[in-house]
Amino acid sequence: MPVPKNKYPDNWREFSLLIRYGRAKGKCEICGAENGKPHPKTGSKTFLACAHLDNTGGVCTCYKTTGRKCAIPEHVVAACQVCHYNIDKEYRVFKRAYREPPRNSMRYKVFISTILIGAGNLLHFVL
Repeated sequence: MPVPKNKYPDNWREFSLLIRYGRAKGKCEICGAENGKPHPKTGSKTFLACAHLDNTGGVCTCYKTTGRKCAIPEHVVAACQVCHYNIDKEYRVFKRAYREPPRNSMRYKVFISTILIGAGNLLHFVL
């Protein structure tokens, strides 16, 4: 869950169970992998999750407009870990590209100097 828990509806647990086991009958709605059984592609145990379709081009814009995830059945899909990762891939790539690097790395020093120079500060760093 890359979004903090408090950004989800209060009834999220019940809603997620209804989607995963009521509507999807314990199977991934994208690839058909069964919950608790070996995944057809990876061979690892399958875990279903309720994934929001709020990536670019997705049907759900609730988080972008309200700052909270929604509990609208048409805006979610029951997905195994592989398909859920692929749904969120664009978001994960974006976050990885813009997250702060480890403080002891050269990349961090470049990151900080770029921020300071971009902010208009004329500081010189000894790298």
